[in-house]
Amino acid sequence: MPAPQQCEQHRQANDHAQASTCYASLKSPTAVDLFHHATSARALNEMQRAAQLYRKAIGKQPSLAEAYMNLAWVLSELDQIEDAAEAYGDGLRMKKWPAETAAAAHNNRGASFNKLGRRAEAET
Repeated sequence: MPAPQQCEQHRQANDHAQASTCYASLKSPTAVDLFHHATSARALNEMQRAAQLYRKAIGKQPSLAEAYMNLAWVLSELDQIEDAAEAYGDGLRMKKWPAETAAAAHNNRGASFNKLGRRAEAET
């Protein structure tokens, strides 16, 4: 049974296939392990899997703002626009983000609202 540190080494080396396999074999992954597993799934373009893993991470640690922001991006890629807008909103409310990150998230949320035809919310 691998240790989370071994999985992280694979992820940091950009060996996302090995990292994903490693994380999947953890007996009791933490929210952070699930978040990193989702990041590897996303890097492998396994968007459905990434969304599931980000949601699991949020389930274990609802205060993990980064998971909401990454989930929002993945949901946008999956064309689940309403859920993406909601996840961006959750992530933005959870912590004070660096200006560049906050601006990008607000822009993406606005684009989601625009796509949904919710112009007033998009403008805000």
